[in-house]
This record gives sequence, structure tokens and C-alpha cells, in this order.
Amino acid sequence: MTQTLGPVVGGNALSKALGYRTQAAFRKAKQRGRLPIRTFEVEGRRGRFAATSDIAAWLWAKRACPTPSTAEEPAAGHH
Repeated sequence: MTQTLGPVVGGNALSKALGYRTQAAFRKAKQRGRLPIRTFEVEGRRGRFAATSDIAAWLWAKRACPTPSTAEEPAAGHH
């Protein structure tokens, strides 16, 4: 992920990596304190940024602990 995105991600790439469909949805989540990872500002740049390693760790944690709605269903006829 770091090779593709670099060590820091911002803008549309950040909002998409976190699963937000639009920048507006990302901004609203930020205003509500609901972003799943720490973000920060960079002097002289607009917007929010996050460490690619934080995004990867969050994604890995989501994959490791599926919610009931994302857990795989057993094959039909098998319990």
C-alpha cells in the first residue's frame, strides 16, 4: 500500500481508502468525530492527511474481525 500511495495519503485517495463515497461524506464524518483513524493537517497544504500505515492497520483490523453482516455464510445444507 505504501509503495502505491506513498507514506501519507490525502484528498480523494484518503476518503476512498476509508470507504467514503464523497469528500463531503468524509468531511461530515470528521466534523462528527467519526473518522476511524487519526488524521492531521500539513502546513501549507489544504485538507486532511493520514499515514498510509494507519489506513493499512485499520483495514487489516476490519478484515480480521468481520461483523455479523460481513461474515461468510455457511454453504447451503451445511451447518
